[in-house]
Amino acid sequence: VNGTQMLVALSDAGVGTGRKEKKTNPMIVIAGLAGIGLAGYMFLATDEEGPAMAPQESPALWDPAPITCSRGGVEAKTWADERRSLADSKRARRMFHARDGVDAVPLYDEAAACYDKGGDPQTATMMRDLSKDLRKETEDDYKTHRMRLEHARTVGDLETARKEVKLLLEMTTGKTGPYIEYLNQLDRELRQKLGRPS
Repeated sequence: VNGTQMLVALSDAGVGTGRKEKKTNPMIVIAGLAGIGLAGYMFLATDEEGPAMAPQESPALWDPAPITCSRGGVEAKTWADERRSLADSKRARRMFHARDGVDAVPLYDEAAACYDKGGDPQTATMMRDLSKDLRKETEDDYKTHRMRLEHARTVGDLETARKEVKLLLEMTTGKTGPYIEYLNQLDRELRQKLGRPS
């Protein structure tokens, strides 16, 4: 009988202990819910920063209007030589300064027009060929940088995104429109996230 009473007492004590362990502290529940709410707010706030996606249209790097020569006679050929020399210098620097590649194209076009006007059609054709080749290379670079930027944003690579934004802003200097606004807004956002004033 005594043994039976002891077993019942131990069993009751074990049940009581188990019930106490299953109880949840209300403060822990409240703190957990608050944490989830804060995390959700931060996530939404981050998503709202900066442009969600790039505009479908990006500005053309060059004006469509044909370039003419503003000089005449012997002066036209002298001016063509100067335009050609400047274009050659900019083309050589384009790997270090993206804008130079953009600027070189119309310089070659102007040189071609002035060589024509100055009576040197053979050199004019050479200038047009240089302009055509450089235009294609620069447009390909422009497209590549836009694709790299969007890929960097997708994978969260802020450093690469910042680099591509700077290059694209350099290439589109003087341009306006939604895509330029997008780049400027993204540039501000990335500088803030990376902690860089410029």
